[in-house]
Amino acid sequence: MYHPCVMDVSCVICGTTENLLKHHIIPLFYRAHFPMKLKSHSSHDIVLVCGVCHQKTCAEYDRFRHELALEIGVSVQPKMMITDQQRYIKKMKSSAVALVRGGGATLPEKRRHELMAHMKMHFKKENPTIGKCDALCCGSV
Repeated sequence: MYHPCVMDVSCVICGTTENLLKHHIIPLFYRAHFPMKLKSHSSHDIVLVCGVCHQKTCAEYDRFRHELALEIGVSVQPKMMITDQQRYIKKMKSSAVALVRGGGATLPEKRRHELMAHMKMHFKKENPTIGKCDALCCGSV
C-alpha cells in the first residue's frame, strides 16, 4: 500500500533545487509490460532530478539496458510502430488543445496561425470554431 508523504522539491541525487526534471525510475517502455495493478501506481515511480544528474542517470541507464539486452538476447530498441493516421490524430488533438486553452490567446500569433491552419485543413472549413476544436480534444470529432 502506498502512503502520501511530503515531497522535498530538490534533486534526489545531489540536492539542488535548480533545473529540476521528472525522472521515471522504471522506464515507460518496461512499464508497458507490467500488470495493470502495478501500472496504476506510476506516480510512485517518479523522482525529481536536476538536469546534470538526469544526463548522468540516462547515460548509466542506456549502458545497463544494452548490457541487459545482450545478456538476454533481445533488441535494445522498443518496437513501437506508429501509423501515419495515429501521428495525424495526435497532431490534430495537440493543435486543438493548444487552441482551446484560453482560446489560443496565450500563444504567439505566428504559432496560433499555424495551429489554426491545421484545424482548417482537418475540418475543411475556413474558420473552425473553438467548439469544434474542443470536441476534437475530447475525441468526439
